[in-house]
Amino acid sequence: MITYDDFIAVQEIIAESEAYKEALRRHGIEDTDKVAGTPLTVGYFDGEDGLEQESRLLKVVSYLDVGDGNYWAHPIENLVAVVDLENNNILKIEDEGVVPMPMTPRSMREALSRHG
Repeated sequence: MITYDDFIAVQEIIAESEAYKEALRRHGIEDTDKVAGTPLTVGYFDGEDGLEQESRLLKVVSYLDVGDGNYWAHPIENLVAVVDLENNNILKIEDEGVVPMPMTPRSMREALSRHG
């Protein structure tokens, strides 16, 4: 289970990580205050991914807040941080290369009216 406190902790951990800031810069993002991290459960792959099942880990995908109130419309593709909540740090950063990010502001209301 992921708690509200986990969301807050994850945001603080990625905001303070120099390695994550550097990864964001590679993706063209300088203002890390505009990055919203979303924690997801890691899953267990029988050790093949080098992660321990007993650890309290989350994978964090991130989105950019461009001021439209809908950061979901601006995913930072191919960038995932594996966060260790017990030690309050990033274990590894999975960066599979830069994918152009949609930057056109698009409110959630607009998105829903087109598809709803």
